[in-house]
Amino acid sequence: MDESTQMDVTACNDTTCSDTTSTPEQNFVIGVYSILLVIGAVGNVAVLISLLRNRRRKSRVSLLMTHLVIADMIVIFYFIPLEIGWRKTNAWLAGNVACKFLQVFRGFGLYLSSNVLVCISVDRFFAIIYPLRLAIARKRSKMMLYVAWAFALLLSLPQSAVFRVMEHPQIPDFKQCVSFEAFSNHQQELAYNVICLSAMYFVPLLVITICYLCIFYKISRNSKQNSEKEPPSNSRRVILRRSDQRPLVRARRRTLRMTVTIVTVFACCWFPYATMTLWYMLDWESAMRVPKRLQDFFFIMAVSNSCMDPLVYGSYTVDLRALILALRKIFCIRKEPTVLPGIKRPETITLVDQLRISQSRKRVRLSNPRDDLTTPRTSSEPFAYRAHHSFSERAIIMKPTHSCDDFTLSSPKKWYSA
Repeated sequence: MDESTQMDVTACNDTTCSDTTSTPEQNFVIGVYSILLVIGAVGNVAVLISLLRNRRRKSRVSLLMTHLVIADMIVIFYFIPLEIGWRKTNAWLAGNVACKFLQVFRGFGLYLSSNVLVCISVDRFFAIIYPLRLAIARKRSKMMLYVAWAFALLLSLPQSAVFRVMEHPQIPDFKQCVSFEAFSNHQQELAYNVICLSAMYFVPLLVITICYLCIFYKISRNSKQNSEKEPPSNSRRVILRRSDQRPLVRARRRTLRMTVTIVTVFACCWFPYATMTLWYMLDWESAMRVPKRLQDFFFIMAVSNSCMDPLVYGSYTVDLRALILALRKIFCIRKEPTVLPGIKRPETITLVDQLRISQSRKRVRLSNPRDDLTTPRTSSEPFAYRAHHSFSERAIIMKPTHSCDDFTLSSPKKWYSA
């Protein structure tokens, strides 16, 4: 985690560091970080609101996803702005206490995110391998989350001893928050960095991989046993039992697919940066030959993982049709006029009547200067007032007016039940 800082500082060991203005390359990176900040903020806040609104369900997956979103929000609202400010100034403008505190919190969000992913994988492991142990399932999930938070804080605390504010030996008044002189030899520094990288990526990825391998093995074995042992039966009781279990099975499969996708995104986003960091620790000279833009791209990929989680969660949980309807209502998006089926559209339309739909009373009200007719939605006679009015063969065209709730009915004195 702190290797990115060391790479940036190494690149600043010349007289160019005295200039606190950012370069075009840094401005490009700042722009990318700004885009990630906006996307991550909108996505994570939306998912958090959705989870809090549905907290009555008391689902373990919802609880775990809430903590994952909180961890991602720490990265989005703290880690990314810190990176933007750091690259904009090229120097550390705060004091030594702020350097230590911010470095601790900088690693805390990343550790917490990977730890919560481990909790989600372990929870899915127990849900599939031991499905009957539901009595302690929620208690176990809460205990795992307590351990995840404590473990993330424990792993982040050494950052306060490693990092400090130091002045450049050749450039006066240029200070940086660095880890120089924190270790007595290179072996100690290498061991510390390997432990940090393993705790943040490699160990969680190993645990997650083992959990899902066991899950897929269990599912494949159960499917094979059920297909071989289950006798063919057409009884009504068996059919009803299967139909009752289908929604639960579909929900479990959807949850499993969602968690697998989140873990896969985590592995893909972090793998290039983790490999680059490990390479840098083992062979510094050859690693520094990698273009700086590629190093920045790998680090941006790792940070973008916090923006991907809400997108994955939303793709598996959000009803797209309901979302589109809600957005149309919010932004008052109008559709093109549509003709009711079975009636030819006339060449000219006279706007006379107005049709107002009340969702609460489920009634349709037609009003014009001469008529004031009201009929229930469930009326069995759509032409109930034919005897009192003369109707012309004109099409009924409904199109929205300036308000999203009002529609115009384009035909003089003609009534249709909704």
